[in-house]
Amino acid sequence: MRKLLSAVALAALFGLTACGAGQPLSRPEDQAATLTGGYAAAKAAFVVYAMLPDCGTAGAGAICKDPAVVDQVTKAEAVADVAVAKAAAAIIAAKDASAAQLALQSGLDAIAIFEQALKTYGVQATTGPKSG
Repeated sequence: MRKLLSAVALAALFGLTACGAGQPLSRPEDQAATLTGGYAAAKAAFVVYAMLPDCGTAGAGAICKDPAVVDQVTKAEAVADVAVAKAAAAIIAAKDASAAQLALQSGLDAIAIFEQALKTYGVQATTGPKSG
């Protein structure tokens, strides 16, 4: 997940080519789409984790979710949802490249904070919360 997000972030920050077409991501709409796509990739593990059965319930195996972790990460997700959406809108509305770059960086920062929440709580799509 981190490698995919890093690739998306680099493409957005440095205007690398999109879809192999040889065109830089210079359109604000493309940059905003890249940002929101990167956030969707960051959220993927949490979406899978949140669908697992609760730990300690009948039928829960070794792979399960901790409802307290889901609660905390959901709070972080709510903040990141707003921040990324506002950053994407600001990229599109920006009057110059400098303003768009600042908006992009704020969106990337929001994604990084959300990823840190996932890391802090050990959320992984296949292993559940960290132990110990």
